[in-house]
Amino acid sequence: GATGPKGDTGACAYNLLDNSDFVHPVAQAGVNGAHGATGYAVDRWMLTSGATVSQAADGLKIVSDKTSWTAGIQQRIEAKRFADVMTLAVRGVFPVACRLYAYIGSGTVNFGTAYFKGEAAERTLILKLTKPEGLTGDEAVNLYISPDTGSTGTAAVVRWAALYEGEYTAETLPPYEPKGYAEEMAECLRYYRQIKADAQTFAGYATGGMAYAFIPLAQAMRVAPTVTVSGKFYYTLGSAQGTTTETATAHNTNANRVVVKCAVSVTGVCTGVITPQGDIDISADL
Repeated sequence: GATGPKGDTGACAYNLLDNSDFVHPVAQAGVNGAHGATGYAVDRWMLTSGATVSQAADGLKIVSDKTSWTAGIQQRIEAKRFADVMTLAVRGVFPVACRLYAYIGSGTVNFGTAYFKGEAAERTLILKLTKPEGLTGDEAVNLYISPDTGSTGTAAVVRWAALYEGEYTAETLPPYEPKGYAEEMAECLRYYRQIKADAQTFAGYATGGMAYAFIPLAQAMRVAPTVTVSGKFYYTLGSAQGTTTETATAHNTNANRVVVKCAVSVTGVCTGVITPQGDIDISADL
């Protein structure tokens, strides 16, 4: 059974959102970093057009560059995880009108949307979500927070977010309880992992002038990931040592392992170790 805070019925309410504690978030690529070519606030929370995020003591500080009223953050979740009725709750300080929105695609299929007037006090925003009929369950649902719909550039600070099965009001909403960093990291690793440059060494193999680095994934990913490599290899293969002259590329992937390759001046068959000299982004996000 699910564990978590109890609602007014006494049943445990599990928060379906990943990395929802914005005071202590998982940010493998850094806050306001990138997963490959996609901008992310922190793990699992993509940046939308015009948003910049930084870490504050009391949460994530979100600022619009004034070019888009949709600037904010969003997380994608499979539609099959949704019950018929859900509740999205977001806690923070929203001085300018804020929009919460849950939708599929470009907004043609909606679960719910609401606007909240700006207020300088910390508060919890609540949105009821109703699952549309006719879904296969494989669709990606965007859960979206836009804290400055007026495009004023006024900062908002988001402390936490939660998605619960069932309908709650401000009075019946379960108290938010962080899952803890270790559990949040495990959930995030299903969708993304970053290998830091010059921080890890992997088993290597060379044949015919091509070397391969075998990167095991301790946490199985959601699906076979997409791999973005930003640097070369340093290698020790047999008696040969050196740094490749080209940037490495992905060779093949599955949910449990990634293999990255790069040309080397080693013509024979040999084994050894390989150390990436650039970051490697491994993404299975929706």
